[in-house]
Amino acid sequence: MNISLAITYFNKSKFITECLNEYVLNENRINEIVILDDCSSDFDYTYLLEIVTKLNNNKIKVYRNDKNLNIPLNKIEVLKYCKNNWIFLLDADNYITKETIDELYKLEEWKENYIYAPTNVKRIGKGSNQLNFIKYNNIVFNKEEFKSIDFFNKKLVCFMNMCNYFLNKNSYLNCMGENLYIIDDLINTIGVTLLTPFDSILLFCIWISQNNNVLAVENLIYYHRLYNQSTFFKSNRSKVHEILAKCKSLVQ
Repeated sequence: MNISLAITYFNKSKFITECLNEYVLNENRINEIVILDDCSSDFDYTYLLEIVTKLNNNKIKVYRNDKNLNIPLNKIEVLKYCKNNWIFLLDADNYITKETIDELYKLEEWKENYIYAPTNVKRIGKGSNQLNFIKYNNIVFNKEEFKSIDFFNKKLVCFMNMCNYFLNKNSYLNCMGENLYIIDDLINTIGVTLLTPFDSILLFCIWISQNNNVLAVENLIYYHRLYNQSTFFKSNRSKVHEILAKCKSLVQ
């Protein structure tokens, strides 16, 4: 079974070549690469198109939103353009390797109500070299689990906030489509600027709240970039506890 690589993109031309590395371009199991630009600057978008043209790989497809959706909505929207039902969702400043896909294909089965999340995260750039989530190896996170878990644990917060993982398109879109009002409500009450650094936690909790699961896959790896202009470093985190409390309330 082939899979799609879905890439959310906003002014990331500096890093997209590394994301579209030789491996993913030549990996037969990835037969489609979908990039959704969330209204980058005209200069950056033009440069993205130039890069894709030079790569000359017909499995790359680039789309552009009519208006800026901002995250988390762009993470949902990009999936709609993918033809395969199994997708690795990836930010444009991160990347995966052969080891990533090999681990996915080692799994006995892919369950539609599961998200498959990496526990081996190699950090690129600013900060330490690794985000170690091995304490969660093979743990299945579900709604019942969250009744007793320390939701505000920094390690768990970081794990929930990755949103670079493997999922079933139809199941994920159905879940998010039925709960878009939750995202809209937080955007309206908190504001998208304050919500942005924790958007992935919101998506994680919405998924869990609908009796779905997240499996922390041992040895599943991806490469995560941190730099001065990263959303996390640029954003105002003054309302983090309020945002986390609202997210937690979804799964209680």
